Amino acid sequence: MATHRTRVALCIPCLNEEPTIAGVVRDFRAALPEAHVYVLDNASTDATARVAAAAGATVLSVAARGKGRVVREMFRRISADVYLMVDGDGTYPASAAGDLVAPVLAGCADMVVGSRLHQRSTSRFRFLNWCGNIGFMGCVNLLFGARLTDLLSGYRAFSRAFAERTPLSSDGFEIETELTVRALLQRERVLELPVDLGVRPPGSTSKIRVLRDGLRILGTIVRLAARGRPAAVPLLGTDRARA
Repeated sequence: MATHRTRVALCIPCLNEEPTIAGVVRDFRAALPEAHVYVLDNASTDATARVAAAAGATVLSVAARGKGRVVREMFRRISADVYLMVDGDGTYPASAAGDLVAPVLAGCADMVVGSRLHQRSTSRFRFLNWCGNIGFMGCVNLLFGARLTDLLSGYRAFSRAFAERTPLSSDGFEIETELTVRALLQRERVLELPVDLGVRPPGSTSKIRVLRDGLRILGTIVRLAARGRPAAVPLLGTDRARA
C-alpha cells in the first residue's frame, strides 16, 4: 500500500552513490521544484542515505538488493500522479525533467523515456554497454514491431495508471526492459525524448555486471515475448505525443 502521496514524485534508486547523490537531488529540485524528491536507498554501505537527506530528499530504505526490487517498492510505497525515475549517478540531465513529465501530466503518454540513443542525442557510452543496448533494442523492435531507440534508459516518467496496472517481477537491472516490454504488451502510449548521457563523476562506479545482467535482460525479453506479440502497438514515436 502506498504511504507517500504527491502529484509529481521524483524517484532516485540508489546503491552507494555518496559522491553524486547530493548534486543529483539539488539539480532536480531546482529543475522540477513542484516535485517531491524521494531517494530509495538500496541498503547502501556508504553515506548515501545521510547525504541525500541533508540535500533535502525523503529517504526510503529498501533492504532487498536489486534495482527491480527498488522500482517495485517505489510504485507500492509512493502514490503520485506522475513518477519520474532517474539514476543517482549524475549522468542524466536534470534540465530534461520537465520535458519528460509534461506529456504524462497532460494525459498524452503513459510512459516517457529519456532516450540516450536518439538521433538528436549526444551521449557518452562505454562500448560494451552501447553494443548491448543496440542488440537488445533490435530484438525488441523486431519481436514487437516497435520503433524504440533506447531500451535500457534509467530516465523515465510514468503515469499513476501505468504503475497501477503493470505487474512487475524483475529483481535487477532487467527492470527497464520489463517496463518497456510490458508497455508494448499492454499497448501503452510510449514516447521517447532525446537526452544526453554524461560520464560518471570521479568516485562513482557502475553496479552493472555486463554478462550476468545481459543474460537477465535477454531472458526477460524472451519470457515476456512468449506471452504474445501484438500485431499493432500504439507507439507515439520519438518526438511528440498524441492524445
